[in-house]
Amino acid sequence: LDAIQTDAGALWTVPYANIAHADLPDPFDAGPSFGVNRIVMGEVQRFGDGQQLTLELRDADSHDLLRTERVRVDRAAAGALLPNLDTALARLVGARDDAVPRSLETENGSASIRYLIGAGRNVFKGDSAALEHTVALLDSCVNDDSKFVAGAWASGVAHMALYRHNKSDVSLQRAAERARTIAALDNSFALGAVLSGDAWQAGGDVDSAASAYRSALALDPGNHSATRSLASIYAAQSRLEEAEGVYRALANVKPDYWASHRELGYFYFLQDRLDDAETEWSHALRLAPRDAWTQSSLGAVYYRRDDWTRARACFVEAFQIQPACDPCNNIATTLYFDGKYKESAHYFELALQYCDTSDCDTWGNLASALYWVEDGRERSRVVYGKAIRNAEAALAAQPGDARLTALLIDYYSMSDDSAMTQATIARAGDLANTDAHVMYSVGSAYEKMGQRGLALRYLGNAVRHGYSLQIIRGAPLLADLLKDPIFQDMTHRSDSADAATAVNRN
Repeated sequence: LDAIQTDAGALWTVPYANIAHADLPDPFDAGPSFGVNRIVMGEVQRFGDGQQLTLELRDADSHDLLRTERVRVDRAAAGALLPNLDTALARLVGARDDAVPRSLETENGSASIRYLIGAGRNVFKGDSAALEHTVALLDSCVNDDSKFVAGAWASGVAHMALYRHNKSDVSLQRAAERARTIAALDNSFALGAVLSGDAWQAGGDVDSAASAYRSALALDPGNHSATRSLASIYAAQSRLEEAEGVYRALANVKPDYWASHRELGYFYFLQDRLDDAETEWSHALRLAPRDAWTQSSLGAVYYRRDDWTRARACFVEAFQIQPACDPCNNIATTLYFDGKYKESAHYFELALQYCDTSDCDTWGNLASALYWVEDGRERSRVVYGKAIRNAEAALAAQPGDARLTALLIDYYSMSDDSAMTQATIARAGDLANTDAHVMYSVGSAYEKMGQRGLALRYLGNAVRHGYSLQIIRGAPLLADLLKDPIFQDMTHRSDSADAATAVNRN
């Protein structure tokens, strides 16, 4: 359920995807993480030939027990499990009798149990084998009861997850089939329309996808998934006022829902409306102060304003909430641009515990920081060597990739390997004249090799092609070039900036 009507008014529930991605160690962490004030908990006890499920409603802040419901199901009557669970949950949260959908009805007790097992699995994490096992389990529910709406939906969601994992056309077709089945059985089931939209969009038919998402929102105006997907389609079509309207509608329906402000803030951020983004993300954090994603996002606003101290404070908070690669790298990034290279190197080294070390990025970032640390040059060359090996391996698998080419030019240049720097620039070919990142790397490399004229030419072109002056100003290697009147004349009208993310630093 996404939204429920109660005698006290509407209440909303946290979408499953948010819970799955957060992977909270304790249920009560949901309070500050999602801005909720009530938490439903439960436990199952076996007895004889049946089971008893005890549901508890607790206050998210005090942990006090507010209400209890019990669902007892004999094995012989297992088909009544889901409807009884549905009714018990409604009573637990004080929902009106007509507020809970009847999509959980099935006469097959075994199917209902398999549905609960499969739907409870995290389809956003795990390998293909685990996803395929979940798909098989949920498909069996549909095979045993072709009219089981919730079973068809859960099966379709699992097929979509498998499609996103391995791009299997069969999985996409099965997801679309499940959406059609749901529409035929219950065209008032909003989640079925969302599944249909997801399948259409994955198949490339964005117009049909948008129509499906609009149908979902007509049935459930507070549906988070449909809102985000429809607004994203409008934004991609440059229908920005309509996209903003979709996000605003969700915020109006659920003004105390942290995610509605989070999504609207992200939309504003992509439009470079930083003040509006800051307002929405600050509002979201008042509702859910321990949402790591929003903490990092607010840090990105301050990053764009060159406010390294406030940006870093947000990234540190995000990392403390949920240690991960990105916030750790972002802390290091702000320290680097703040000229604190030793501290920056410390955080880039810490990031190796969370990032994919088969990639070149974190190794290259660490090497860049070490290069400017006193007595760090020798170790910097060793670390650059690891970055070079990983980047060359990746480029061999993706020939002509602009980002990898730019990184390799940086790495060879900073390793003082002029021969390989020139060779890699030659390999870049037309990219040196068409891709802003490659232009920047080439210009930086020429500055490192003492060829100021070529450096000015390529860096000036990079800026004209949209490369961030903020990154150029933060590169210690280019400190002297920044003072060059020619460069100042070329760039005085440009003042672009990038979002807070780990970047190459020379």
